[in-house]
Amino acid sequence: MPQVGETIRMETRAYGQRRALYHRVTSLHGAGGEKLCEADSRWVLINTATRRILRKPPEEFAHVYVDTPGEEEHELTLPKPGALFPIEQVRAGYTLCDRNGHMNNTKYADLICDHLPLERLRAGMPKQMLLYYHSEIPLGSLFSLCGCPVGEKGFYFLAKSEEVKHFECYTYF
Repeated sequence: MPQVGETIRMETRAYGQRRALYHRVTSLHGAGGEKLCEADSRWVLINTATRRILRKPPEEFAHVYVDTPGEEEHELTLPKPGALFPIEQVRAGYTLCDRNGHMNNTKYADLICDHLPLERLRAGMPKQMLLYYHSEIPLGSLFSLCGCPVGEKGFYFLAKSEEVKHFECYTYF
C-alpha cells in the first residue's frame, strides 16, 4: 500500500442502469499503475421525498455512463452463515446518521471492522468485503449486530431490529 506523501490515482467507471440497479466500479492505482484495491458498488436511485425507487433515470444522467462491465463483474453472493451469536446492541446516534435521518451506509464497514478479530486485522487487511443493504436504520433507533465465522478466513455479520434485516456483511481475509 502507498505510504504518506505517495501519489495514487483514483479511477471510477459508472455503468448504465440495469432494471433499478446502477453499477459503479472504483479502483485505486499506485504510482506505477498497479491496482491497489477496487470497490464494486450497486445502488438504487431513490426519490427522497416520496421514498420510491426511480426506475427511469433523469435525463442529466444519460451522458455519464460507459458500456456494460465485462471482467469487472465481481462475485457478490453472500455465503450461508452458521449459527449467529449476538455481538452488541447499537444505537444509530447522530454521528452515524446522515441528513436524511438514517444511518449512513458508509458507517457499516466501520462498524464491521470494529468487530473483526484484531489478530486478523494486524496480519493483513480483508481481501473482500460484501455489504448488502436491506432497510434503513432510523436516527436514534436501536439495532442488534450478530455474527459468526465462515470457514477459516471469513466472517458474516447481520444488523437487525426485531425481524427486520437492515444490512448483512461478509468479510474475507
